[in-house]
Amino acid sequence: RTPKQDDEDKSTFHVIAEYPVYVSALQETEREKAVSAVFRSWEPMRMEWRDFSIKLGAVLGPGGRGDLANHGVAVGKRQWDKFGEYVTAATNHYRGSQHYGTQYQQFGWKEGPAFVVGSEILRPGAAPERIHGSDEVERRSALMAPCGTAQAWTEAAQALIAPLTPAHHVLFLCAFAAPLYQFVHPSGGTIVHAATMTSGAGKTFALDMAASVWG
Repeated sequence: RTPKQDDEDKSTFHVIAEYPVYVSALQETEREKAVSAVFRSWEPMRMEWRDFSIKLGAVLGPGGRGDLANHGVAVGKRQWDKFGEYVTAATNHYRGSQHYGTQYQQFGWKEGPAFVVGSEILRPGAAPERIHGSDEVERRSALMAPCGTAQAWTEAAQALIAPLTPAHHVLFLCAFAAPLYQFVHPSGGTIVHAATMTSGAGKTFALDMAASVWG
């Protein structure tokens, strides 16, 4: 809300957004160091706060209203300039008072040590912490949810992989080995690539099985 602008305006405040929404932090992407604003908006039907991030240039650019609307925050055209002034002021406040957070662009090991998987970062001896990721990380995180049991998955995986070739077995085991690669301290990286001259050899099938380890 903003104070009234002149004496002819009888209202005490002008409503900019129907429900509370504010900038809670600024974050940089891991590689490009592009800055995003993290917003918190109140969801009245759920009675809870919703967090989301948008690139700062997008928020303050010509398509900013639409970007916020995609997250359920509707700001009227006449109120948008005031909202932009608020975002600008909040940005300058955070730039001068605290360090940027990190917007993660991939799962895996981070400094700390820490490990990002889904929408959480895991650290030794600490509770999982909610993180904000790039569009691709957010998309993949939304697909990850606990279901079934480890025993049922193990039985299904054993039945599927048993008749396959050792090459398929290697691809499958790479899914388990990937998080341990951090401790090998290699120079450079390793790529395991499945290639055949014909289709229908089970390459995609083996990759789907490997993905099921984490999905």
